[in-house]
Amino acid sequence: MTPEIITYLICLLTFAYLAVTVFTFVKNRRTGDGYRLRIFYVLAAALVFLLSVYAIATGQTYDDLVTSINDLFQKNNDGTNPSGSLRL
Repeated sequence: MTPEIITYLICLLTFAYLAVTVFTFVKNRRTGDGYRLRIFYVLAAALVFLLSVYAIATGQTYDDLVTSINDLFQKNNDGTNPSGSLRL
């Protein structure tokens, strides 16, 4: 599979998870049945969905985007980040 297809699959699967979760929550709320909303799962899925939409909109792959975010938080031994600017 190409990285572009994986990016689209991540977007599709997280959207489906969020849609089913919201639909189930609304349906059970209307009927009065209880439903346990796992807020951290929903927030994590929403974050992954937004990252994948951003990757698609900018023409990047999800892997490239995660790597660039990871580079923002990594520091070299001399106190600089990989792009060369000084981090405090």
